[in-house]
Amino acid sequence: MPGAMFTEGESVALHTIEDDDLEFLRRWRNDPAVRRPLTVNEPSNGEQTERFFEDAISADEDANFLICVADRREATEEASGEGRPVSSVADRREATEEASGEGRPVSSVADRREATEEASGEGRPASSAGAEPVGMISLFDEDRTAGTATIAYWVVPDARGNGYATDATDLVCEHAFADRRLHKVRADVLHSNEGSRRVLEKAGFEREGVLREEKFVGGEHVDVYRYGLLAADWRAE
Repeated sequence: MPGAMFTEGESVALHTIEDDDLEFLRRWRNDPAVRRPLTVNEPSNGEQTERFFEDAISADEDANFLICVADRREATEEASGEGRPVSSVADRREATEEASGEGRPVSSVADRREATEEASGEGRPASSAGAEPVGMISLFDEDRTAGTATIAYWVVPDARGNGYATDATDLVCEHAFADRRLHKVRADVLHSNEGSRRVLEKAGFEREGVLREEKFVGGEHVDVYRYGLLAADWRAE
């Protein structure tokens, strides 16, 4: 079962990754449809997945989440006072401010969650029961001096095309800029990965350059596109 819910959007919730989730990660990080776009070229058994969990996922400075089908959309809709899905990070922020009865900016993901819980009449942490993992998203390689970090994500093949990666990317960017006060988030994507490129562009990222023949995939060296999103551009959306 996924760990605690950290934040949620229109279609997904982001949960912490726990020991019980390692089999899910091992299975899909070995699947060609997932590992090739990630340029993971070596197999990973149970012991190696555990090391990945300890060395990378549990690193203090990184933020790693399971992308799960959201299980508290109804409560969020009730908090908005309109009985409809909150369609974006900006809309959700506005709806939560109105629900809190204060009409002031909600300064962080944690504050927004507290306001939403109060408005829903629950005032308790969201349950992980019924949360189905469909992928993973990470914020890593943070440079605190420059205020930059890298985002990466994947979604299992059967769950693609539902906007899950886009929703998760919006949530992690919100965490990066609103909570961590980062200046810029970057992402690298294979030139052939049109789906991932669309996700970044929908989230407001701009293509900044090409890393020529940067990765080796499917028996050949391939180009990688570098994308970036500035905090100022994110706030302006």
